[in-house]
Amino acid sequence: MLHVIKSVTVNRPRQELYEFWRDLERLPTFMIHLKAVTEREDRRSHWVVNAPGGLVEWDAEIIDDRAGEIISWQSLEGSDVPNGGSVRFTDAPADRGTEVHVDLHFVQASTQASGPRPAVISINVSLTLSTVS
Repeated sequence: MLHVIKSVTVNRPRQELYEFWRDLERLPTFMIHLKAVTEREDRRSHWVVNAPGGLVEWDAEIIDDRAGEIISWQSLEGSDVPNGGSVRFTDAPADRGTEVHVDLHFVQASTQASGPRPAVISINVSLTLSTVS
């Protein structure tokens, strides 16, 4: 399993950042590896990711959602890249905005050249997270 943790301070109110992240279809605007996220009913969504070797897709379900605090998800059975994680929002010290804490985990997929590359996907998430300011 690959585990990535990244935190960044953003000079915006916690609720505003939560609402931005909770609109899952906005995520491709700042996560360069994401081609599309389609929200469905019952807290489920479909994800399409540009990965080395081609597109990778999965369905996920939000398993914890507390306004202004946390969004947690888990991919559904049969996903190309089994994964899960959370994004937490906490007040930054000295009224400097919000600390955004992202915790992702991916089950290692096949290492074949044509297979999904979760390590690259998760590194891209870490590197692009700081662009949401």
